[in-house]
Amino acid sequence: MTDPANMEHSKINHVAPDINRYLAETAIPDDVYDLPLHVQKLICEARMEVLVSKQKNSAQASDKSAIKRLKKVQEYINGVAHQDTAAIIDTLNELIHDEDEMSSILE
Repeated sequence: MTDPANMEHSKINHVAPDINRYLAETAIPDDVYDLPLHVQKLICEARMEVLVSKQKNSAQASDKSAIKRLKKVQEYINGVAHQDTAAIIDTLNELIHDEDEMSSILE
């Protein structure tokens, strides 16, 4: 019998890719620079952390605070949207344009 918790975890991972792998393997698209500065900074810092960690050939970088913050945002969106694509987009749009809400999530 399949464990429902494992199925839910699998579903989340399918919808939300591994942030570390994505940032390591994908260049930041130009449209990221159209986002508000606080979101640009978070994404760029997280990518830099992943690349530095990869360059040091270490899975444990000394400081992965931007990655942790980005994962908090991802977890918040997944918690609010419940895998509903429209809700994911709406929640992300709200966070992008509300720096105060983003700050409260990242605390």
